[in-house]
Amino acid sequence: QHMEIQWLPIALANSRNPRIREGKEGYLNASTGVTTIPYTRKELQGTPFAFTLEEGAPDKTGNHHYWLEPANGLIIAKNIHEKLAQVDPANAAYYKSNYETFTTRLRDRIKDWDTMMAPYKGMKVVSYHRDWIYLTRHHGLEIAAYIEPRETIPPSASDVAILVKRIKAERIPLILISPWQPQRISREIAKQTGAAFLSLPSTVDARLGVKDYIDLFDVVHAQLTRALQEAKR
Repeated sequence: QHMEIQWLPIALANSRNPRIREGKEGYLNASTGVTTIPYTRKELQGTPFAFTLEEGAPDKTGNHHYWLEPANGLIIAKNIHEKLAQVDPANAAYYKSNYETFTTRLRDRIKDWDTMMAPYKGMKVVSYHRDWIYLTRHHGLEIAAYIEPRETIPPSASDVAILVKRIKAERIPLILISPWQPQRISREIAKQTGAAFLSLPSTVDARLGVKDYIDLFDVVHAQLTRALQEAKR
């Protein structure tokens, strides 16, 4: 993903392990096979990532939050499993067993999460960042607007004023954000509009009570369905 080009090559070089550099035996691109959602020109114009508009193939310039679509987790797991078996063939059977156990659990939970989310298909939400686009698309939710007008660019006072008017006019009931994003602006918009405010974990983090990848989506779907249910009342 070209969105990581500002830091990933440096991290790989500083690892002092030439085997994990791109093109080498130990290099793994977990997004291989994932259909990423492209950014529009407007979303990246004037941002640190604007150069990606002119460089690289479409599969390298898509939205890099692809792991937040549980079905993509099946592709990611396959990529990891195959790479581990390639670099450590003596333990290939062990990796295959773990992969099959994980994917069976994940497929079963995806069915459960889809059932949980079915009643809320078509509902509108506002997201601070463009990280929840995969999950909302999968469940048929509509992200009506973003608080960040462009990727990583904080909103101006006029941006906020326009968004507040839109949320009120369209009666958008929920604002989504992740814990690592600035909370104050989103809380203030929620306060001004009456929309609910929901900070969802976007990665595994013991401090947030999320112990693994499947648990991440158990937590996300439990909190999201609760908020959407209250919004429908």
